[in-house]
Amino acid sequence: MPGEQVTVAIVVVGSEVLSGRVEDVNSRWLAIQLRKCGAVLTEICTIPDDVDIIAARVRELASSNRFVITAGGIGPTHDDVTYEGVAKAFGCGLQVRAEVVALLKRLTGSSAQRALDKSLVKLAMLPSKAVLVTNAADAYPVARVANVFILPGMPSLMRGQFDQFRAAFRGALRYHSAFRIGLPETDIVAALNSLVSAHPSVAVGSYPQESESPETVVSLEAQERGELVRAEAALSELVARVNPDVRPHRCIKASAAKAKAKATAATQSKL
Repeated sequence: MPGEQVTVAIVVVGSEVLSGRVEDVNSRWLAIQLRKCGAVLTEICTIPDDVDIIAARVRELASSNRFVITAGGIGPTHDDVTYEGVAKAFGCGLQVRAEVVALLKRLTGSSAQRALDKSLVKLAMLPSKAVLVTNAADAYPVARVANVFILPGMPSLMRGQFDQFRAAFRGALRYHSAFRIGLPETDIVAALNSLVSAHPSVAVGSYPQESESPETVVSLEAQERGELVRAEAALSELVARVNPDVRPHRCIKASAAKAKAKATAATQSKL
């Protein structure tokens, strides 16, 4: 529900990602989308195509987060074992889902009477406790087991399927802003420590930049707008004490969070 903290963990499944053969772009995209929804991403882990490892990590993360998203390992080949791993995590087996078989036949142009190719049958073999989530008759459904959403690894498919249950992650949207400061990070460590101590409810991030002249980007994030405004004022005062000639330059407006909240709410109202 809006206003509540919604915690989410992401499990990227794929030995090819761990070996460096395939770049993981899914977790970053999901992190951005979850932030827009107001969810709190607690962890991203990448694990191999191993049933026991998948089961152990999913079981652990599902017990400590509101939701878990897995990405990868649900194709038709021998090393696609995510469904089996999630089933093991929840103590159930696999079963062929007739509605998924029917959808696959429609998508592949197979006749209703003809048996589906054995490799495609694996796509329909889901954990027996899975619930299918979809928002369109011909959209390929997402399998959900308890609080775990199981997504494909192909980025275009993963993104389309995420949109089918995006509204589940709607939480407390936060206000944020960021400033560029023309000083090296080492010069403002004490100032940042003072800011953190004085404003414990504000998340403060510091990121040195690769540029011709020393520069640091400082980000601020808070649940209440007033908290953010006070922290912004304090940051300006603390930087002036370090160097009176340097002023933080805003690079993300605080009002952007409000605009994002409106955009997110508008998107979710259509789901």
